Amino acid sequence: MELMFKYTAYFNSFVSLLLGFFVYFNGPTKKQNIFLFFLSLSISFYAIFFALSIYEPRIGLSLFEVKLFHIFCCFIATFLYLFTNEIIFADTFSRFWHLIPFLSSGITSYYLLTGNVIRGVERIGSLPNWTIPGSQFFLYLFHYGFFTTVAITLLIVYYFKRTGIQQNQIKLILIGAGLALFGGWTTFLPGWGIKVEPYGIHFIFVFQFVLAYTILKYQLMNIKATLSKMGALIVSAIIYGLGYFFLAYFYTTVLRITPKSYVFIAISLSYGLATGLYFNRTRLFLQTKAERIFIKGWYDYRQVLRKVASSIARALTREDVVKTIFPIFHDDIDISEVNIYFFNELTGDYVERDPEAGEFKSRKPLSKDAPLIEQILAKRGIVAIDGKISVPCFSGDELIALFIFGKKCSEDEFTSDDLELFKTISDYVAIALEYIVKPYEEVKAKFEVTQSKLAEAEKNLERAQRLSSLGRVVAEVAHEIRNPLTVISSRAQKIKRKNSDPAYVLESADLMLQKCDEIKKVTAKMYTLDQPQKYELAEVDIGEAINKAIEAMPSANGIKIIKELNAATPVMGDQNDLTRVFINLFTNAYDAMRGKGGTLTIETQNEENKIKIVISDTGSGISKEALPEVFEPFFTTKFGKIDERMGFGLTICHDIIYDKHHGTINVESTPGKGTKFTILLPAKA
Repeated sequence: MELMFKYTAYFNSFVSLLLGFFVYFNGPTKKQNIFLFFLSLSISFYAIFFALSIYEPRIGLSLFEVKLFHIFCCFIATFLYLFTNEIIFADTFSRFWHLIPFLSSGITSYYLLTGNVIRGVERIGSLPNWTIPGSQFFLYLFHYGFFTTVAITLLIVYYFKRTGIQQNQIKLILIGAGLALFGGWTTFLPGWGIKVEPYGIHFIFVFQFVLAYTILKYQLMNIKATLSKMGALIVSAIIYGLGYFFLAYFYTTVLRITPKSYVFIAISLSYGLATGLYFNRTRLFLQTKAERIFIKGWYDYRQVLRKVASSIARALTREDVVKTIFPIFHDDIDISEVNIYFFNELTGDYVERDPEAGEFKSRKPLSKDAPLIEQILAKRGIVAIDGKISVPCFSGDELIALFIFGKKCSEDEFTSDDLELFKTISDYVAIALEYIVKPYEEVKAKFEVTQSKLAEAEKNLERAQRLSSLGRVVAEVAHEIRNPLTVISSRAQKIKRKNSDPAYVLESADLMLQKCDEIKKVTAKMYTLDQPQKYELAEVDIGEAINKAIEAMPSANGIKIIKELNAATPVMGDQNDLTRVFINLFTNAYDAMRGKGGTLTIETQNEENKIKIVISDTGSGISKEALPEVFEPFFTTKFGKIDERMGFGLTICHDIIYDKHHGTINVESTPGKGTKFTILLPAKA
């Protein structure tokens, strides 16, 4: 029994002292922190002198210690009243009667030490030394009874006057203080002749527990981070300490390795290194889990604000804003339901945004005439309605966004800190919407309109170019067909007049057939251009295709051919088509150098994962104006026979290289100096 009383008292003393110092150092200038610190200090010394006095064998010393713990009991009543007054009214020492508890404590303490408040000690039950009240015991009884009763009465009265979070705070403090004081009153029962052991020391622990829970759960004071961190440190130390204990036990008892052996020393050093590496991670993990499980709904105000500020600064659209702040409301602040509305300029109402898709939800929008919107505009602040709170975002006098929050997942009421945080976040969002999102969306909208107009202009230009090309094709085809038809028509009319001349009729028939063949060639070439041939890809040696094309060319006086074929990698393609390309290019070069002679240079080389082919001549060249049109159908600079001026050669080359072989063909030319074609084809992988 002696050990139970002593260790219970010492444990209560330690807990009270620890809580008091935590509270003080987390707010040394706040009056409620100071009062709770001195209340905890008084409880701590009360518990210590209680434990020392009841089993002290020397009666004189025991009596002195009894007087001391009763003095600290007086100060428990004093600081309980002051602490209660501060958390309810927050005006302690603003009026002169707030000094009365100190004056009363001083007078009572004086008489406890020098007067006849306590005249001795006696055995009560299992306690050898307990208080024998003296003739002045009523002073002590009055002080303790009056100020504790006032504190409890204030808590009861204002429990019914307050609402929400403060009501929950008062309720828990009332429960804890009521239980502690109920046990504390057992101190006075011997004075009335009732020989009952004092149980107040046990109920003090209940008060400390309830007070700590109130601080953590309902944010009575901002010491949660310190307490949770310290708790996580202690638990982490216990975990790693027990781990080393079991490790040492296993090696010394099971494996029978002596602690002085090098193996055990190495294992100990390794364990110490692992502890150093993972201790802080373990502490952080335990602290986070504990805060989530036991202090659900708690968050670090400043950390959340920093997170909002850094995230919202990167938001460019309203979708970005929603995706940024929704997880903060839902995960960090632990709100069960979050609805975010933005003003829609097109419809003139407030439409909810989907936090995942970033799109407008199909839920019925809020019109400007909705009762909620009217209340917000009238109050220009947070509005509570239907169990939810609505937080507005104003830009000047304009309501540009709206947050509607359901309850917290923990079922706790929103605190004043919560509401202040919501106001600050709404200000951040309003600034972002006005000065970042709105300008960006305006520029984006203008850009999209401009882009749409540009795309439409490009379509019109492309359509005009197609019509222009079609007009050229029709004109060229009409020209190519009209000339033979003119000859046919003219000769047919002459046959009518000279039908008696068989030789003339036969000559005319041959001429007319010749012109019909010319018309057939025109239509056949056009059909070939429109209908791409089917082919299968195969390995093609570019050098071999070039040599075949050269062999197919007629001999030409004065034209020198230089070959520098250095490409060793084959390409995937159609050899006949590539040979046809080279024949067309060589033919154009021959025609450009006809009469005056020149040099045709053919070069191939590997270039990264491509084969580069360069075909250049020293002919007459192509004018700068005509250069962009060389790959167009019917474009030609040749005049003579129909085969030489159809203008399909380079068009066919372009289609074969680009469409069939996924390569490129480009032309460079200087009038009077020559022309150079550069072809790039993908090399075989």
